[in-house]
Amino acid sequence: MKAVLAGAVAGAAFGALAALFLPVLRGRPRTIDLAPLETRLSALEKRDTGADAARLQALGDQIAELQRQLAGQREALSAVKQTATTGVSNEIAPLAARVQGLEQSGQALATKVSGVASGQTTSIAASLLAATQSLRSAFERGAPLQPELKAVEAISGKGDRLMALKPYATAGAPTVRALAERFRALRPGLVNADAAPASNGILDRLAATAGSIVKVTPVGAQPGSDTASVLSRIDAALQRGDADLALSEAAGLPEKPAQAASAWLGELKARQAAAAVLRGLENDALQVISAASR
Repeated sequence: MKAVLAGAVAGAAFGALAALFLPVLRGRPRTIDLAPLETRLSALEKRDTGADAARLQALGDQIAELQRQLAGQREALSAVKQTATTGVSNEIAPLAARVQGLEQSGQALATKVSGVASGQTTSIAASLLAATQSLRSAFERGAPLQPELKAVEAISGKGDRLMALKPYATAGAPTVRALAERFRALRPGLVNADAAPASNGILDRLAATAGSIVKVTPVGAQPGSDTASVLSRIDAALQRGDADLALSEAAGLPEKPAQAASAWLGELKARQAAAAVLRGLENDALQVISAASR
């Protein structure tokens, strides 16, 4: 404010001096009258500078008030944000708890369903085992298998797997005992099946006649790869009821005895293929029951 006043005074003085000295500079001397200058200086000195200061103070007060209002708005905005955050959190918390409760209920339900499914699986496996054992019993006796086959197929749902057993549905499978008896009837003819054919000479015909009269059959299982030894091991296995071993030993027969016994060997192979299916069904059922009991 003082700078403004000083500038005004300086300007007035410069103007007055210019008015006074300009005629002199132009070469026209005149009498200098200082009265106007004094009057203007007096007016400037009497000017009320307090009004300007008051206006500046009022502007400062308005600015301070605006700053206070702005600070208040900031505080209010912060409070609104805090309230909104708290409100959202308060609304989310029950939802989170509800979701957690639903997850726990879902887990409990899944556990219950798993237990029910496991129980049903075990029950089905037990039923399949019982039906398969009944089928095996009929199979070993040589009885017709139709009722037992239907029961196993209904429980397992695996009709294709039972194909090896279906030929015996009506007449039954040959028993190991029946196969052993038939083998003993075949055995004498198989011993010499791979012998060289006899010629038409008198001595050869006499030897062939003597061979047909006298037969030497080894007693018990004999070691060796000749026909008589292999046949002895087949017979011993059949007498013990071990048809799988008898079939394994039969693989060692020479070509001609094997061809001579081909029909009998075919029956033995078919029977043991069916027996293998029965064992597989029983093992599957036992594994499911064993796994459920752990």
